[in-house]
Amino acid sequence: MHEKLLALNMYALALIEVANVNDNYLSNNTYPLPSKWALYKMSHSDQLTQITLPTLTQSESSEPVKIVRYQSEFSLVSGVNKPKVFKVLCTDGRTRRQLVKGRDDPRQDAVMQQIFQATNCILGRRRKRLTSQVMQMRTYKVVSLSKQCGAIEWCEGTTPVNPWLVMGHQRYRPDDLKTNQAMSALFQVNNLTTNVAKEGKPEKLLAKFKEVWHKIGPVFGFFFLERFPNAADWHRAKNIYATSLAVSSIVGYVVGLGDRHTNNILVDLSCGELIHIDLGIAFDQGKCLPTPELVPFRLTRDFEQALGPKGVEICLHPIAEQVLETLQSSGEVIVTLLQVLLHDPLYAWCLTPSRLLDLERRRMEKLSSDPSLSMSLYSSSFIGGSFPGGDSSNNTNQLARKVIITVRERLQPPAPGKIGVSAQIEQLLGQARSYENLSRMYYGWQSYM
Repeated sequence: MHEKLLALNMYALALIEVANVNDNYLSNNTYPLPSKWALYKMSHSDQLTQITLPTLTQSESSEPVKIVRYQSEFSLVSGVNKPKVFKVLCTDGRTRRQLVKGRDDPRQDAVMQQIFQATNCILGRRRKRLTSQVMQMRTYKVVSLSKQCGAIEWCEGTTPVNPWLVMGHQRYRPDDLKTNQAMSALFQVNNLTTNVAKEGKPEKLLAKFKEVWHKIGPVFGFFFLERFPNAADWHRAKNIYATSLAVSSIVGYVVGLGDRHTNNILVDLSCGELIHIDLGIAFDQGKCLPTPELVPFRLTRDFEQALGPKGVEICLHPIAEQVLETLQSSGEVIVTLLQVLLHDPLYAWCLTPSRLLDLERRRMEKLSSDPSLSMSLYSSSFIGGSFPGGDSSNNTNQLARKVIITVRERLQPPAPGKIGVSAQIEQLLGQARSYENLSRMYYGWQSYM
């Protein structure tokens, strides 16, 4: 037992070391694993064979899956902090990827996974009346190694929605306005109204948004035609997609999940299920961003088109209604969990100026292919920004109480004489698809697709 604990400690320290190494590595490139790293040395000994792979949902196998060795190369993915991806050979013969991030707090993602698992238990206990699909939020394993370092399970067989949409627009609607041109047009009118004349800003944003809207059409439905040419497979994938969209939308609304741009949503290439990643903006903190988020969840035109010809009212509304009704029937379970998590002194969940600055940097890295947009963002995006109270423990406790009150209200079953669950869903769908709300979203959110 002592040897195993010692090996685990050495393994954790080795991951922390590689997470924080910079060495001028470039994103989207592959490099050999340096022999000076402790992870390399452990991989070339028998120390790792005692360790169960921490970033694996162990339900995949009846036996614990342990590490054999790390492969001799690693790669970097896009991001300000240059997360590293390692390939790990496991005792079941499979090679799995592992994401290691440094200089970034992984605890927010870990906490949100706990909340998603709780909602999955609630949804799983109730017999589904309107869909044969499993109603769940797709989760992944997050292991916090320190306050600023963590290891995360790689979602195999998935792709971010954004790159597929960008390529899809080029292939299926080549005569449309290019996606980067659309983003640039919205950025320019937002920058102009921010720095020159704030009067009439919403009207100018709405006019430009409608102009862009009519020049670029949806293409996400073609994803399912490409991936699932067989009619039965297409129908099954559509149902899985619709269910995952409904569940993630309602659960995201309940916990105030924000920053749902298309790089933070993955789609499973084998079945069409959506997976939400990068969960750092939650509990309605998106409303405190320099460009406040006004929609309850992402239901833009591309996501709506992918539902197929039956559309939102047939494919999405009934499932969303059932999800909200089920969560409301067990609302105190979620509220109790939140009370424990939000008052945890070790868990910094609210936005501070430093976290907001880091978020803006990551947004630029992910979304701005135009360098002029990236440089201009610093000069404009923080004007008028509001911060939810800094690091004061009193402010944090006050915010935690407000969050719990808000979540409790959203999970309160309708009282007699009040609007029912169906009407609540109708309101949320209207807010998510409102031209006025979409036009005032952050330009990199790409609300036109």
